[in-house]
Amino acid sequence: MALESNVMELISPAAAAIPGTVSATLSRLSTWRGEDADGAFDERIDALAGSVDPDAAARVTVERIDMGNPAACYWSVSGESLGRSIRARLVLPSGQGAHPLILMFHDAGRPVRGWHHMTRFAGVGMAVLALDQEEGPFEDVLLDAIALKAATRAVSVLDPSSISTWGEGLGGALALGVAALSGGDIARCAAANPCAPALCGDCGSLVHLARRIVCPTLVGTGLMDAPDKVEDQFALVNRMGCPCRHIIYPKHGRERINAFEDRALAYLLSTDRRFSSVER
Repeated sequence: MALESNVMELISPAAAAIPGTVSATLSRLSTWRGEDADGAFDERIDALAGSVDPDAAARVTVERIDMGNPAACYWSVSGESLGRSIRARLVLPSGQGAHPLILMFHDAGRPVRGWHHMTRFAGVGMAVLALDQEEGPFEDVLLDAIALKAATRAVSVLDPSSISTWGEGLGGALALGVAALSGGDIARCAAANPCAPALCGDCGSLVHLARRIVCPTLVGTGLMDAPDKVEDQFALVNRMGCPCRHIIYPKHGRERINAFEDRALAYLLSTDRRFSSVER
């Protein structure tokens, strides 16, 4: 695994042995992997991924929304994909041709991001498709996210060969889950404070999908989040086999971290599959 992190920069050797300090916490978590999954996890997760119909044609309706912005186009997306109902928002840069795409997922208890927030992606030449997911069991929402990715094949102005994923909290878990279950189809993944919901009847969690992610991945962790959430994020990162960069924010919790959002946008702009100096 090619893991880059600022963990060691934040550890003071003199404070590492003092319980309750940031240095002591990071010293413990730097190699934390959590508990292993039940032996049936892989078989069950394959069955979950196979529960959608790969041959079901995507029937998607797009409705233009006039936002009065000549630099971007706005669309409401609804329909069926992989036999599942989906609803999403799509923002495209103005201009001809297929655009590289970011699939965006929002956190639990928060609505889909607003149109003008999404416009920033169009400003740098990228399309963004945001799932307007319903609250429900994580496995159901994850299948909806996978169906959203599949639906991109039915929208001619999107480039299905250049898709990245991005999300916060539960949305971060969805971004990572889609990357894990999409083989090599995802170019890059970025997640802020991703949670790690249980999967397959509690025989494992998102942590145990981490090793299936093959694309370069960026994870941001607010160290003041709940301790179990922080542990899950370190376990996720430490189980990844892909090129991964993990950025720790000691003075932030489970919140939107502006500095990380800027870093994530720059990171996702890098279209090749290597780390770029733009996000270091």
